[in-house]
Formats: sequence, structure tokens, C-alpha cells
Amino acid sequence: MTPLVRPIEAADCDVLAAFCADFPEERRDLLFWKQRFRFWWEENPAFSESFPRGCLMENQGEIVGIFALFPTHIILKGQKCIAANMTCWRVLPNWRPHMLRMFAKLLALAGDRLIFNTTPTPAVEQILIRFGFTHFGAEIRTESVWFTAPAGSDPLTAMKRICRIAWNWAPEWLGESGMVAVPRTLGRCFGQMLGLRQGMAGAGEIGSVETIDAAFDRLWERTKTGQTLTNDRSSASLDWYLRRNPVKRPFTLLTHRRGDRLVAWLLVERRPSRHWPDAEHWLVVDGWAEDPWRESLLPLLARALQIGRTAGIPVLRIPHYHQALAETCAGIGLSRSIPKSFNSYLRWPDGALTWDPARMRVSRNQGDYGC
Repeated sequence: MTPLVRPIEAADCDVLAAFCADFPEERRDLLFWKQRFRFWWEENPAFSESFPRGCLMENQGEIVGIFALFPTHIILKGQKCIAANMTCWRVLPNWRPHMLRMFAKLLALAGDRLIFNTTPTPAVEQILIRFGFTHFGAEIRTESVWFTAPAGSDPLTAMKRICRIAWNWAPEWLGESGMVAVPRTLGRCFGQMLGLRQGMAGAGEIGSVETIDAAFDRLWERTKTGQTLTNDRSSASLDWYLRRNPVKRPFTLLTHRRGDRLVAWLLVERRPSRHWPDAEHWLVVDGWAEDPWRESLLPLLARALQIGRTAGIPVLRIPHYHQALAETCAGIGLSRSIPKSFNSYLRWPDGALTWDPARMRVSRNQGDYGC
């Protein structure tokens, strides 16, 4: 029997929440899924009833699959518009031969919008490529890794820890003799320290904040023009993503102010490293600054490393999401190739533009990452 694939309606949300909560190997409960649907739709500042929530698959009135969409505000060719973000593609095993029908239906519902898919499995990646998606995450090829000794270490222990941490992130250095590797590693750390001290010189007020105030909007309005593609970073979008999300991630939001003027902010997330002695690191997820970026953002990155050291997190990892961020980090710490590119895809609206990485400022929280 061929199942019915149709658009999701508001009245479907409770039964869809029950379907997701009962899905095989799901650990989150019914309340979580109800909250998540409200977060994607009713609480989302980019949502209106004209936006498609996605599609579902049902057989004789019973839900057997879901493929959701939620909207986000973006800047595309200098204009504010709404992107569609694919998420939550779940189909019961017996009905998976019909999954491509859901994919085609979702594309039809999204219409002439830019579409993101930033958490695909390898099998889904092949489908995305087949349907004309671009792997924009492949352009994020390098990152900076800054490291320090944990707070309270004596000098000898600190030097040993710095070497071990650096070699975890740059294992090719282990192929050299200690006579070469140790001095070079410590020299790199010393150069990093000098670079960050210079970056902090003349900085304004730097702090960690919980409230996203009107200063974020003023910074955004001063700096949002001239981009081919970037996230909307107004206070409404940031507050929705950070404060209303039922997926509580270990984010820290740092700000750099000069008087009452916000000149930069930085969002970092605590992540596992899976090797000793740096069992955790801080990952830069997003950030925004007024020009020059190095002057505005570098003090925040330096403070993030300081805060991490106090908290026992000796590594700050900064993927080069765009050129301004790479230039901010240039010459400081360890720069390396990212072992695996970010699995982030998008599909341009028909005839919108061609790929132009130099004029794009993407981030880790593009699409449904963390949502």
C-alpha cells in the first residue's frame, strides 16, 4: 500500500510529538518534543503560518514518518529573507522505501527559498548532491587551535602539559626528536601569548553576559551590509536560538564593549576532546564584530582562552568559517587543516547566484545544528 505524504498542519503537532518520543532508540520524552516543535514554529521570530512546517507520511491515519522544516532569517545578496532548514527526517523501517517521496515533497513545499541541511548522514549526503545541494562546509578547511596550561600548574608540569596538548592537535610534531619538538612547541606557545597580549592592549570592557540587549541590534545594523550570505544576528534571532531552545547546549556568550557601544560578541561551546590531558575544549560557534575584526574580536578570543584555563579547559578551537575570522587569528597559535570538513549543505533559490565564498560569513550554528 502506498502511504500518504502531506504537509504538516498545526493540529498534527501533538501526535507528531508522540511519534518522535516513541521512535526507536529515542531518549527524549513527549514534553521535550512538544517544546521543540513550539521552538521551531510558534516561538520562532522567523515563522508565520504561511511557512511550511514540513511533511508527514501516514498509512491509514497512522503516522509512519516525519520530515520537518523550520525558518530562520538570513541575509542573502544584502537583503533580509527567510531560509528553510531541513530537520528531523524520521521514517519507520518498513516505510523507508518511500523516503524519497518525502524529500521531493519537502523541496516542493520549501519553494523558491534557500534551503539548509547541516546534519546529514552519509546516505542523506548522496541524496542532497543528487538534488542540487552545494557542500558549502567543504570551504571551511582550516582552523586555529590555541592552548595553555591548566591553572595552578608548576612551571615544569605546565611545559609538559602544553607539549602534550599541542601534540594531540598536531600529531605530526611527534615525528620529530624532542630536541626539536619541545623548543618549537614552547616557542609557539610563547608567541601565542605575546600575540594575545598585544590583542588585549587597548581593549574595552569584556565580559560574559546572559542578556541580549539592544546593543546587539545596533552592532548588527552597522555591520550587516555587503554580504552574499550570512546569518541574521539581530537580538531577536540570537535570543531565540540561545534562550528558547529546549536543547540546552553549554554555550558561553562574551561581549566586547567600548562605553555603551558593543563592538563584538563571541559564542563558544564546551565540547569533549576525547584525549588526555585536554579532555575538553572550547569551540567557537559564532561571532560578530565591527571592522577591523582583529581589533574588535581578538580580545574576546584571548579572554575566552583565559576563562577556559580557569575552568580547566586548556584549548580554544576556532574554525575559519570565513576570511575575516581567519585573518583575525593569523599568526597566533597553531593553524591546521580541519581533518573532516563540516557536513553543511545548502540549495540556492533558482537563479539566485553562484558560489562566492569570499563574500559569505557562515557559522557553526547554520541550519539545524543545535536546534
